[in-house]
Amino acid sequence: MTTTARAVVAAGSGALLVALVALASTGTVGAVTSLVLAAGLLALVWLGPDRFGQALVLAGVFTAPMNSVRPIAGADAATFSDLFLFLGFALLVPRMLSGRARVSALHLAASLMLVCVGAVSSLLNANTATSFFYLVKMMTGLILLPLAFQVWRPSAERLRWLVWAYVLGQLVSLLDGVAGSRVGGRFLGLTTHPNFFGICSMLAAALCLYLISTAPVGRRVWPVLACGGCLLSVVLSGSRAALLATVVIAIVFPVLERSARAGYLVVAAGTLAGASAGLLLDRLGPDSAIGRLAGEGTSQGSDAARMENLTSAWHTFLQNPLGGTGFQVDTAFAHNGYLEVATAFGILGAVAYGLLLWSMVRTILRNERRNLLGYAALGYAFVSFFNNTLWDRFAWVALSLVLVADQVVARPPQVDQPRRLEDVPA
Repeated sequence: MTTTARAVVAAGSGALLVALVALASTGTVGAVTSLVLAAGLLALVWLGPDRFGQALVLAGVFTAPMNSVRPIAGADAATFSDLFLFLGFALLVPRMLSGRARVSALHLAASLMLVCVGAVSSLLNANTATSFFYLVKMMTGLILLPLAFQVWRPSAERLRWLVWAYVLGQLVSLLDGVAGSRVGGRFLGLTTHPNFFGICSMLAAALCLYLISTAPVGRRVWPVLACGGCLLSVVLSGSRAALLATVVIAIVFPVLERSARAGYLVVAAGTLAGASAGLLLDRLGPDSAIGRLAGEGTSQGSDAARMENLTSAWHTFLQNPLGGTGFQVDTAFAHNGYLEVATAFGILGAVAYGLLLWSMVRTILRNERRNLLGYAALGYAFVSFFNNTLWDRFAWVALSLVLVADQVVARPPQVDQPRRLEDVPA
């Protein structure tokens, strides 16, 4: 390093130190922020931009099921997960540009179709600014986030770490619910709504199928225990849609995987649950997913509100079924993701959204190179019929891993090529 470079580094370090000290002197928030920035800079110097970027993405996946954990309390703009993912991918840009991107052609085509249809619909309606705001919000979750993960191209080993990060993040949220973070009798965890807690639980349980199937036999006890915790979270969330999606996955999995053992386990679990339904209701309470599915707790009031919102959204859709009416503030309350998109962007928008989800769900239908993470996409596609989780990153972080896994599965095995003619076997 030259004398000039050393002088620049020293001057920059001194200025940064003065800025951190000044920030720390502003109060408690400033002091905490200063410590976090200092720790981040030390980690950046110690690990280097590439490894630190991967660590930040891992932290973003870990905090994804905790959408109530935010840098600014009460602000809806961004969560800590968003911040970690943004900084992580920013540091990974050199790596992402160094190789050839391999993305899902169907996902990319559906994304472009959705953006084009959404932009035209937003321009043709009176609520242009609001509609574009929600369109950009949708692009961040449905399109940009999955593309960033695909262009990054993490290895199979890093993919396992990412899947584990999401599952462990959900288990931490469950512990917060056990500690008392609830709405009535429904677990809230580190989310902003019990339904979101249930969806994260369902997604994490589906991801555990990948961890169980790819783990060595002697180590499968850990993902099995984690899956049990996620399934318990689904029930305690009170989300009937998440519970039904979990049941759908449990039924489809043994069929597609042709696993008699999994089929026997599902039948035994279903029989046991049916035989002990009364005991489960007494122990878990009326606000559990099982209790609400049986019509107890707050289910009746929720059903009435859902029917009213669905009816209103359907009438709005009929006003312009081809071009849509653009996103509005109350569009997201339809509690049906497909109808929300159809209402905002018309039939073509709904088709594009369906194709985008199909690009992930179809990965479990292959006889060879089946993508086990695709079961999470199947669960989300089912939940979308009953919930307004259209652009929430806590879901799309998990779904992005589906496309990453499809890259890993599709890669051909590395085979050493012979360099000399005499090396070629006869």
